[in-house]
Amino acid sequence: MKKLQNTIYVKIFMGICKSCSQLLQTTNINKEEFKQLSQSFMQNAIIGKNILYASSPQELKRYMIFINSMKPYNLVIDGLNVAYAMRTKTEAGSLKPILDIVEEFHKKGQRVLVIGRIHMLWWSKKTMKLIQEKADTFFTKNISEDDPFLLHVTLMSGPQTYFISRDLMRNLKYKLIDPHLKNVFKTWQLSRQYLYKINKHKKTVELIEPISFEMKTQKSEEGWHIPFTCDTKLILPDSYSLPEKWICLKNKK
Repeated sequence: MKKLQNTIYVKIFMGICKSCSQLLQTTNINKEEFKQLSQSFMQNAIIGKNILYASSPQELKRYMIFINSMKPYNLVIDGLNVAYAMRTKTEAGSLKPILDIVEEFHKKGQRVLVIGRIHMLWWSKKTMKLIQEKADTFFTKNISEDDPFLLHVTLMSGPQTYFISRDLMRNLKYKLIDPHLKNVFKTWQLSRQYLYKINKHKKTVELIEPISFEMKTQKSEEGWHIPFTCDTKLILPDSYSLPEKWICLKNKK
């Protein structure tokens, strides 16, 4: 083993080490893994053994017609999740933050899809009309789960597609049977999911960029970068956030 210089504790910003300026390895899922993930998710998260986990036979048929005819999207929005994030005491949900996001990506020339539930159509016809002028929409029944459709349509749209939601989707990841595919799912999710926070003062949604690099120990010709955390528990929680601290180890020249 090569001799290493002193340990340096650093933060990683946008995939770049602040100590040595090295760019960390970007997330990489090969075509076969992506294909297997898409197929497995359909079978395990939407269609179960003799039952439909997320929907009804009629709705599934409508959904299949939709995805078989759709063109790839750049972004899929979890409409209900975003709408509920800014609802007030006097309204069931707000379509304004959805419209704001749609307009932002529409200005960039990107294709957007909003997944939601039918009752969202009752909130504000004027705002919904503006949304549907600049984005496609797909609404599930109010008794159906919409998250499985959100993730599956994002997968079916292709590896270039992002989605927006604050839901970490842990329950859907665990419906995948293959342990390897569970890891592939999380890797894909971290690199494709925009989280967001609410700016209550400005009454806006502020998007948090996906993590574009591998959050694991990385080795290069120059040395090592190792993420770490301090915790009193033996088993660490299933983290979906960027480790605050990394160890930067450089080879002695």
